[in-house]
Amino acid sequence: GGEIGSKSEPFSFYELEKEGKLKYYAYSGSLLNDNTDTPEADMDAVAAEAEAHNSKHYQLIGAKVFCDGVVEAHTAWLLDDYADKPGYRGVSRFDDHKKMVRLIKAAEKHNMNVHVHSIGDASTKAWIDAFAEAEEATGNFDMRNALAHLHIVREKDLKRIADYNIMAVAGMMWVGKEPNIFEQEVAYVGREKAEHGYPIKSIVDYGGVLASHSDFPVSQVVSVPWTVCLGVTGYLPSYGKDMIRHPDQCLSRLDTLKALTINVAYMWHEEDRMSSLETGKLANITVFDRDFMRDDFKDIENAKCLATFVDGELVYKA
Repeated sequence: GGEIGSKSEPFSFYELEKEGKLKYYAYSGSLLNDNTDTPEADMDAVAAEAEAHNSKHYQLIGAKVFCDGVVEAHTAWLLDDYADKPGYRGVSRFDDHKKMVRLIKAAEKHNMNVHVHSIGDASTKAWIDAFAEAEEATGNFDMRNALAHLHIVREKDLKRIADYNIMAVAGMMWVGKEPNIFEQEVAYVGREKAEHGYPIKSIVDYGGVLASHSDFPVSQVVSVPWTVCLGVTGYLPSYGKDMIRHPDQCLSRLDTLKALTINVAYMWHEEDRMSSLETGKLANITVFDRDFMRDDFKDIENAKCLATFVDGELVYKA
């Protein structure tokens, strides 16, 4: 999955596909302006772009918007004041409720979805409110709209994510206490909010569908083995258990693997043809030298990719 920020990017994918050089499946959202005055026209344009350039390996499936920033920059949109800045609650970007609902309805008209960058609890609440209103108005509760990152989330909104079948797109590599960054979180939002950030297991326990993300290139380190370790144990063996943010939010190995595979396909409405090993599905397979379901996490942390197959074709070999 990825973000399309210019008109040349879909065309680039299209050209690579025609040349037989696109060796992976890419699903994207088109970046829209904050609080756009023309959400219907914008989605018409996204749909027209999809019709022109979608191909076997590349699919433009909806819109991408930013609602807020990040905690460590004082730009996440919060329901309460920042601990170190009384009276200040962060930055809100795409925050006009009526326009939010119009955009979601416009996406539904084209059988597309809306993918939202949402870090703070005020941002997440606002977009769940909009998703709920739009889904109830259209009667379509299977759009699989997405809230990405979900750093700070109210308990009551964890259930609403499941109730409205909103994809919880979480960076499981972020769940640990990163040196320096975690103490910055504590200073900005208080220890309780910091220690309860990224509630990935609660999302699953309430019945939500959790999908992992890398956030590349903003986050430069992308590692499936590290994601497995952090999702299941909350820390990397080489860093030690002091990295654990909240042990009650550790997932099972199976739920972690699902977040990396079949749940991502579910977000794209592609779960019937990819991301699990079943007869008749696409042979898109990555082979590692460790068993994520059984091996010790000290071994999993250092797992190496041996081979990658796309459509049954070997496209990478160690």
